[in-house]
Amino acid sequence: YTIIDNNCAGLEKTRQKIRPGDHVHLLNRDLLTWQPDIPEADLVISTGLIEHFDLRGTAGMIRAHFDLAKPEGHVLMTFPTPTVMYRTARIIAEQLGMWIFHDERPLTMHEVGKTAQLHGTELERGIIWPIVLTQGIVLFKKDIHS
Repeated sequence: YTIIDNNCAGLEKTRQKIRPGDHVHLLNRDLLTWQPDIPEADLVISTGLIEHFDLRGTAGMIRAHFDLAKPEGHVLMTFPTPTVMYRTARIIAEQLGMWIFHDERPLTMHEVGKTAQLHGTELERGIIWPIVLTQGIVLFKKDIHS
């Protein structure tokens, strides 16, 4: 299990939770500029990442996830999506001064799917409703030649 993040503080918090024998590897890397030097993965999971960029950065980050996957591997991404419930909860949190995700940009299924379809085939999509700040979720199978 490999966790890649460019946030040293977050990686250190994770490192403190790892027990001997967990087989967890932490890498401090920027996925937008890094040329992967690790084996490609059967499954790449992304939560809470692709929404922190502008349109171009989000597209680049989605591509980077596919770059980490083996041909015919899977890429699973979750991201905030602008449902009425999300927008309402965010407005309330912002008005109360409790909103801490200042660079978060809720993403539509269309935006994520349009970029991801350049690299793979969509297998599933949906919305995680039990989370008040609703999350879109997509699962793609990487194309063999991507």
